[in-house]
Amino acid sequence: MVVTTPIERRRRGASYHEPATDISRPSARRRARARAGARRRLALPEPLASAGAASVGAMHVATPPPAPEEVAAWLSRRSGVDGGPWLVGPAMGDVSSRKYFRARARDGGSLIVAWYPPESSPAYACYRRASLLLAEAGVRTPTIVAVDAESRYMALEDVGDVRLFDLDGSRRSEKLFERAIAIAERIGTLSRTEVAALNPALDRPLMSRELDQTWNVFLTRRLDREAGERLRSALDEVCAALAAEPLEPCHRDFMSRNLMVTGPPDEEELVVIDHQDLRLGPRGYDFASLLHDSCALSLEQTRRFETRGGERTRSDGYHRLVVQRTFKIVGTFHAFAARGAPRYLPLVPRALATGLEHLAALPGLADLAGDLKRQLACRESACG
Repeated sequence: MVVTTPIERRRRGASYHEPATDISRPSARRRARARAGARRRLALPEPLASAGAASVGAMHVATPPPAPEEVAAWLSRRSGVDGGPWLVGPAMGDVSSRKYFRARARDGGSLIVAWYPPESSPAYACYRRASLLLAEAGVRTPTIVAVDAESRYMALEDVGDVRLFDLDGSRRSEKLFERAIAIAERIGTLSRTEVAALNPALDRPLMSRELDQTWNVFLTRRLDREAGERLRSALDEVCAALAAEPLEPCHRDFMSRNLMVTGPPDEEELVVIDHQDLRLGPRGYDFASLLHDSCALSLEQTRRFETRGGERTRSDGYHRLVVQRTFKIVGTFHAFAARGAPRYLPLVPRALATGLEHLAALPGLADLAGDLKRQLACRESACG
């Protein structure tokens, strides 16, 4: 979800007809009140595990999204939503069936409105419940301003357009990565029972299905038969070993593109988004994802964070996490490109090189990793 800052909104000078309340930067007290009200308003029936299962892999739009004027009309009818009339336009979202809109008021206040098609109703419910669980653990997410379960609209706080992914490898970004690691650790302390009720665990079958996509869209046509069979066997062993690890709550897509940076420079905070897939997964999954999926840090900075991670980042378990995640996103990014969103393809070479590096660190797999590197010719010309 990409959104705009108040400065950019003022620069654009959009024309409006009536004043509206500035709700783009609620105070800490207002956020606390909003979340307290959310806990009362958004209580959902348990369990949601079966609903979460239905949402896994739902990527194609089956129902046409609403027009901007329909979104504006919905906002005008919602009690508790101040401001308006609303000027609504599309907002860039992820490559999924969800659609996002930005609604602006005359004084610069804005909201993000998410719309879920009928087949994504389970994800809608999971997002709401996951927001509550994360808030109770002190993890900042966009405040939910209004919901409509029947039409599957959700009005959210506009938290700006700066992602951790957009920052260069400065000391500023390193400090924010340190905060991100602390957030991942807080997520890991959530109630296992409540998280287990949201979505199916990231277990061996699910991790294997994620890698199936990588085989289908990328690996099969690039490897000879012998290398392909050896890699399949190695990845099966990786998934089996990870499934035997202790499970802990994880975001499941905890990476710099899902961490928004908001607030003045001396009070910056990270806001977690796209958290509807909160579930149990192998211990350390979010940490490995943060450092190796869409990472804004240089390789040198990433290695420094891994060194500070101590024994956990030198273990076979950590190497397996990185292998599974990086091979998974190689397939994800190529699948996105096939659906008309090639913007993530430049991230593939680094992901693939990282996956091969960690594959080589596993016992008995260095030769295979070297052979794969030669066959895949891990350069931009071959990975694009």
